[in-house]
Amino acid sequence: MRGKAAFALGEIGDPRAVDPLVESLKGRKLDDLVSLGEGKGMISRDEQATALTKLKTDALVSRLIGIMGDGGNGERFRLRAAEVLGEMRDVRAVEPLIGALKDGPLLRDGAIEALEKIKDLRAVEPLIGVVKKSELRSSPAIRALGEIGDTRAVEPLLDLLKDANRDPGEKQNVVVALGKIGDRRAVEPLIAMLHAREWGFVACSIEALGQLGDPRAVESLMGLLKDRRTNIPRKAATALGKIGDFRAVDLLIGFTERNKSDIRTEAVEALETITGKKDIGFDTTAWRAWWDKNKAQHLPGR
Repeated sequence: MRGKAAFALGEIGDPRAVDPLVESLKGRKLDDLVSLGEGKGMISRDEQATALTKLKTDALVSRLIGIMGDGGNGERFRLRAAEVLGEMRDVRAVEPLIGALKDGPLLRDGAIEALEKIKDLRAVEPLIGVVKKSELRSSPAIRALGEIGDTRAVEPLLDLLKDANRDPGEKQNVVVALGKIGDRRAVEPLIAMLHAREWGFVACSIEALGQLGDPRAVESLMGLLKDRRTNIPRKAATALGKIGDFRAVDLLIGFTERNKSDIRTEAVEALETITGKKDIGFDTTAWRAWWDKNKAQHLPGR
């Protein structure tokens, strides 16, 4: 019933709801909910954010910005204000949230998450500044840059990827972010990452290369179809399908054979994506016949 109360406050749009909901960000009990909706007591963080977002007004946005910027408020109170501002996606919060990047780690990470949701390009350079500071925990900022998708982040992220002193977890987040940004300057560095010993780096790099869709990655990805590490061949087949290069067809057909492959499903899906043929399925003989007939058209000179 508590969830219904919080949602009711937002739906009603009753200004009396603002004060108790803002106070709830401090984690206090909301006895006031009894008169404004069903249930009473604590409501969840998601319920708080949902109700406040639906009650969004200029005054409420200003109030939340003020709470977040006032160092006299408790850190978690300020953090919750930042989180709700992120849920509201209100661009008026961008500059105050950027200012919070200079605060302590708890509020800084909350501000980064909010900026990630708002996706305003003004946040890009300040987030790059966080990424460049090796003494700070950079993963939240890296993820945010990937979601915002601005190409100004590419070179700083590539620099981090080459830095031997940076945390491996941060580097994996860089690989994911580069895939989301989609800039082809990342292709060669990501191909190089396919030779890493760590499974996580290889897996993330495969997925990122699939997102980038650059044919320069095809030969390297084909080489991973026989890799013995868990799920690497599956991810490679899927990435090849996304790239859509016919050079992979012959090899993929071999992986459609029954009892000879652990990636039959992924191989067939990749073949269907590359060729546009949806009526062959797992029939290896039919795939070979189709390829014999059409190979010269799609791979002239071979």
